[in-house]
Amino acid sequence: MKILVADDLKANRYLLESALKSAGYQVISANNGLDALNILRKSPVDMIITDVLMPKMDGFQLCREVKADENLKNIPFVFYTASYTTPEDQKFGLDLGADRYIIKPVDPDEFLSVIRDILSEANSIVPSEPETGVVPEDSFLQDYNRRIFAQLEKKIEELEEKNLELVESRRALAESERRYRELFENISESVFLHKCLFESPQGVIVEANETACRNLGYSHDELLDKMIGEIALTPAGKEAGAGYDRIALMGRVSFEAEFKRRDGSLFPVHVKAKLIEFGGDKYILSLVRDLTAEKAGLKRESEALEKIEENLIQLSILNDEIRNPLAVISGIVSIDEGESSEEILNQVEIINSIVSRLDRGWLESTKIRNYLIKHHGFSEDGVK
Repeated sequence: MKILVADDLKANRYLLESALKSAGYQVISANNGLDALNILRKSPVDMIITDVLMPKMDGFQLCREVKADENLKNIPFVFYTASYTTPEDQKFGLDLGADRYIIKPVDPDEFLSVIRDILSEANSIVPSEPETGVVPEDSFLQDYNRRIFAQLEKKIEELEEKNLELVESRRALAESERRYRELFENISESVFLHKCLFESPQGVIVEANETACRNLGYSHDELLDKMIGEIALTPAGKEAGAGYDRIALMGRVSFEAEFKRRDGSLFPVHVKAKLIEFGGDKYILSLVRDLTAEKAGLKRESEALEKIEENLIQLSILNDEIRNPLAVISGIVSIDEGESSEEILNQVEIINSIVSRLDRGWLESTKIRNYLIKHHGFSEDGVK
């Protein structure tokens, strides 16, 4: 059994061909109704299965031409479509002489069962002239145009719905873009996106936020197309390859470096970077925090700790300088044993009590110093 399949979509033809061939049928394919008609007039077939919506000649026109041809009119004719699906469409197709009007999608086994039934009926019935004959030209054109306009209206409605969905999608996308841009531009840290070149983490900057431009002293346009190595330096002044080079193995890195402003001045930064990929290209997204204020705060803390250390030393020296004369005075008075000795010793005890309190203050200051060293990372020399 040989079956002709007509459909302008290659994927649809492939599915039909595969299903029919798996059931043991031979299959000939055509891209449209006109090609199908030319094939039919050269090579007879046992069945025609066609889509409706096709260029050059659609399925309705093909059916009319087939039923008007004495050599072709008895070939079983099946419409198989997903476009013309209304009851009016089905009635029009059957009135043209089609044996079945099948609407997609349908289960393959069910579809093949229908095909077998049609072929079985065709083989068991002696061909005869149709009772109504070929549909008159005027009647055909009237009904055909009605079906075309109905389909056109349906497509217009679908396009309008799709257009509304597209408009809403674009609005939602624009709102999302606005929120992203607002967040991107107002984040307190600098954000850079640079494209990796030649499998190297070094590359050209393709995007940067307002904070990055402000911190570096560049306009947005000036910053784009600069190499990341032009602004990202190690503390030694070399390109920050050591920091970014590790990203190829680790996927993300975190390191301290120095960034160079437009005027050539350097400032300390902490960099968090992640390797990302889209469109077949590799990019590095960097979040850069300015450490200038933090470093200045640490310096002030270090200077304050040094001052505390200096005061502790001076206090210790002062205590010794007071106690030594007191010891001499106390010794002389104990030898003299005069009337004034007792009063002098009382005054010595008072002074010694004051010095003892200073000693306790020194001990408390030492505790503060040790606390700073233990809990705030200060070293013995007062540097954090």
